[in-house]
Amino acid sequence: MLRSKLEIPATHERRNRIQFEVTMNFRTLDRTDFEILHLLQKNARLSNKQIASEVQLAPSTCHERIKILQSSGILRGAHADVDLRAVGLTLEALFFIELAKHERAVVDRFLNETESIPEVRRAFLVSGRYDLIVHVAVLRLCSTAESGMNCPSMFLR
Repeated sequence: MLRSKLEIPATHERRNRIQFEVTMNFRTLDRTDFEILHLLQKNARLSNKQIASEVQLAPSTCHERIKILQSSGILRGAHADVDLRAVGLTLEALFFIELAKHERAVVDRFLNETESIPEVRRAFLVSGRYDLIVHVAVLRLCSTAESGMNCPSMFLR
């Protein structure tokens, strides 16, 4: 269970310092753990030595903390930031979608089918006026001359 606690220490030396802890499955994350996570989110290719230096830990201690973050499921992996234009995907778009039915089976089926389309980067289930937001990346838009029946749609297969 995720529980957060924000407190100001009573000691005179640390009067202006705020401590933040999150307890997850009997493992308490401290400020150093959050600094490690922040560094890895910014650049997952940092070496253990670089991370240890930034958070002022011994490399062995830093490595052990990273292993614990991984084994507890907090740190799930590393991801590549791909330049979509460099691979020819010159257009990104967000679709705001309203569903006619709000039954769990309908929503799950729609999400599964939507996420199986190669051009779909992410699909988000949201509340409010729209039910879903779908992020897509495509090669290009059809020009006005190509529109209509001659323009292939990424959603028609």
